[in-house]
Amino acid sequence: DLFTDHEQTSFAVVSIPTVLAMEETKRLLKDLEDQDVKAGLVIMNRILDAGQAMDGLSSLLSTQQASLDELDAVSKRQGLEVTRIPYMDREVRGIYGLR
Repeated sequence: DLFTDHEQTSFAVVSIPTVLAMEETKRLLKDLEDQDVKAGLVIMNRILDAGQAMDGLSSLLSTQQASLDELDAVSKRQGLEVTRIPYMDREVRGIYGLR
């Protein structure tokens, strides 16, 4: 089966660092592992930098950090690569949004 062929197929899981999204991500990673489907990468979007955190964002930054710490533990246990994408103040659309 193509999905369980670890030489040809690997899934990239994309998430954001919130409590709910982290629970969904962990459940998906466990389900993939239980089905013998390789997940080789987790991409974490919308990460705030500590320098961006103003007074009103400090709680959000703290929540994100807890989720990222949890993801680090999961990724080490399952041998996953994690890519962190910073928070952008506008929606990224198309090739021009990536520049």
